[in-house]
Amino acid sequence: MALDAAEALARDGGLPAITARAVAGRIGYAAGTLYNLFENLDGLILALNDRTLERLERALDAAPPPSGEPARDLATLLDIYAAQVDAAPRLWALLIEHSLPGDQSTPEWYRQRIGRLLGRLETALAPALAHRPTPLATAETAQSARLLWLSVHGLLTAGHAGTIAAVGAADGRILAQDLIETYLAGLKARDT
Repeated sequence: MALDAAEALARDGGLPAITARAVAGRIGYAAGTLYNLFENLDGLILALNDRTLERLERALDAAPPPSGEPARDLATLLDIYAAQVDAAPRLWALLIEHSLPGDQSTPEWYRQRIGRLLGRLETALAPALAHRPTPLATAETAQSARLLWLSVHGLLTAGHAGTIAAVGAADGRILAQDLIETYLAGLKARDT
């Protein structure tokens, strides 16, 4: 119930709307009761972010297996990701807007979820770097996956926030597709 309430608040008002008092009020409990379920408000938000990422993971599970063609596979991943962001833009913005205080580390279960999702990007990118020596290709693939995810995420969420329009650009999905195509072309050109 607490996660459902936090999700409803986030969908309506983003990160600022998620407070212990607001969540507890939606479910008819005292704010202190939430701390019986979650260590703190950050724990609740991480659980909500995990739920959002789980939806993406399920959508990716339903996709066709990778073809081994990076452009095609990344386009498929982008389509699925963009559809998820389009369905709940404020939930996806929450992934970047929320950060843990400096004294808290990201829980292992959350890092594993992110790692599985990044692994899908790495699988899609790997053929583009297969000609490189193995240790270098592995490191470059991991770095490229993170760079693309953060960039695409930023473009898609900025599109919903209206930031892209403010700089006179096309929508986030078009920019993300262009970024991916340019990035793949750059990887290919770099080694010729």
